Amino acid sequence: MEIPVGPNNRIEPGGPDLGQPTFFEPRRGWGVFSIVVPKDFGTKKHTWTITANGETTTVPLSLHPQWEISPFKDPAMGNTPPTVKFSAQWNTS
Repeated sequence: MEIPVGPNNRIEPGGPDLGQPTFFEPRRGWGVFSIVVPKDFGTKKHTWTITANGETTTVPLSLHPQWEISPFKDPAMGNTPPTVKFSAQWNTS
């Protein structure tokens, strides 16, 4: 499903476009975008509002540690994402 940035896909205040996705795959997505906020953001909040199929959903965004999502490392399980590395290999033949 595609929902372009605008009245049906906006972040307030400061939006409507703060880098949120416009194309949505089925199921839930984690870590699909981030918003850079100023150092003095403190307890301020943003709200991401999406309207699709006549239904509006709002997602509150804040810096409260209780709601922090760290998708790249799971401290409880010790899981980290796979790493891909490349090295130079010269063919001398």
